[in-house]
Amino acid sequence: MKKILVLLLIIPFMVGCSKTYKHTYNISSTKEDVEISIKGENLSLSDNTPIIISKDNQEIVKGEFINKEGYEYFKRIINTDEITHDIKDNYIYYEYKNEYVYIIDIDNSDMYFRIKSDNKDNLNSIYKYLKINKKN
Repeated sequence: MKKILVLLLIIPFMVGCSKTYKHTYNISSTKEDVEISIKGENLSLSDNTPIIISKDNQEIVKGEFINKEGYEYFKRIINTDEITHDIKDNYIYYEYKNEYVYIIDIDNSDMYFRIKSDNKDNLNSIYKYLKINKKN
């Protein structure tokens, strides 16, 4: 009985280490609502744009919505040998000088979400747990 009680007291601490943070943003140019959520410890999302993703109250990643023309512009300028890049079906990743960037396709939308950081590890950890959904 004591072992069960101890387990019941320990399990919530083991499971409760990360929390999901989410916010819905209205893109006025397309009249779309987009929900961004991220799972992690001590993270937060700003309520307005540019979207600031912070950890322990320190900005680690900045995000913005871009349209199809903006996406095509970035795709065109990074498609050179001087810029390290990776173009996939649902995202573009590139590195330029000390800036690391993902441009993420928002399903069922003509909009994209561009996140950037000067720290590659921070950007990759945010990208890994980021979810973006069109609401309407």
